[in-house]
Amino acid sequence: MHAVGDPQWNEEHEELAEDNGKACRVCHGNNGEGTVLSRMADTRTLKCDDEDLPGCGNDETITLTRGTQVSCDLCHENELN
Repeated sequence: MHAVGDPQWNEEHEELAEDNGKACRVCHGNNGEGTVLSRMADTRTLKCDDEDLPGCGNDETITLTRGTQVSCDLCHENELN
């Protein structure tokens, strides 16, 4: 499991996801769609990779409110799908 609440984690998880997608699926679901285990414990603003995705603003950030189930496609293409 990654460090929950680490503000840099979302920018550094690409290698883990590519090398061991199974580790991501435990909490984020078989298809990366998010589960109750991936819910945000607190509201946070994170960087996202693609400003064209829903939720990503022009400043390439996304604010995820407490309780949001985190799926891959919130911030980038879903490689687990």
